Amino acid sequence: MSLITNECRIGTQWTIEKSTIRNSVNLKSPTYVIPDLPGIKYYLTLYSCVGNKLTTRSKLFDPNFKFFGTDQMLKIELNGKIRLQLSQPEKNQPANAFGPLSLSQALWKKEDKDVTIVAEKKEIMVHKWILCGNSPVFKAEMGSGMKEAMENRIYIDDFTFEAVKLAIEYLYERNIRSKINEENAYELLHFADKYDVRGLKHVLQDVLMQKITVSNVCMFANMSITSFAHELRECCICFLLKCAGKSVIADVQALDDEILREVGRRSLL
Repeated sequence: MSLITNECRIGTQWTIEKSTIRNSVNLKSPTYVIPDLPGIKYYLTLYSCVGNKLTTRSKLFDPNFKFFGTDQMLKIELNGKIRLQLSQPEKNQPANAFGPLSLSQALWKKEDKDVTIVAEKKEIMVHKWILCGNSPVFKAEMGSGMKEAMENRIYIDDFTFEAVKLAIEYLYERNIRSKINEENAYELLHFADKYDVRGLKHVLQDVLMQKITVSNVCMFANMSITSFAHELRECCICFLLKCAGKSVIADVQALDDEILREVGRRSLL
């Protein structure tokens, strides 16, 4: 069997109170999941003294080194990639990086879908359990007892049909990464936020973080604020800090005040 490589960006910010670090020997961050790599999780651990040292305990609490902000919090940022090598499926198996098709993927072309979603007067069919299993908002709507729920029809008026269809494809675990671009990302992020589809939100941010340039970073940063996309926000801020004084940033005058304040605060620190 040949090997194929599946790669995914990861990133998080772990914030720890100074008093918590002072009173502990070892600390462990929350455990984070990676929607694109089923079954793979990661976490951070802060040891007081093991192996190679980033700093000493005395320096960590020395105010001259400024490890802690004015809020007495230590912030540890992680940005990186996880790369997995997986066995290539046999010639007659479905072309899926993780082996045979999942149940959700296999159901994509089935005709027994029982819920109709209407957007821009166009319809798309979906299985109710797929919809409710991925979105607590849709689940509540389908259990509301209202006419739409009784008829198994959901009307979506604030998103285009193409965006809704792409989001539904994601719910069936189809690979939509190549279809995500600057034109539809804003709408998809708001869809993921409104209907609380967290996996979709993570995938969108991951794709956009790899597309950041000096010409679109301000647009992405503003997008991250309005759609509460925290991973994208953090990546944009880091990108802006690295470009400070080195590159010309497009549309910087339109940058959201929250982003400007945070970039300024970190520049001073």
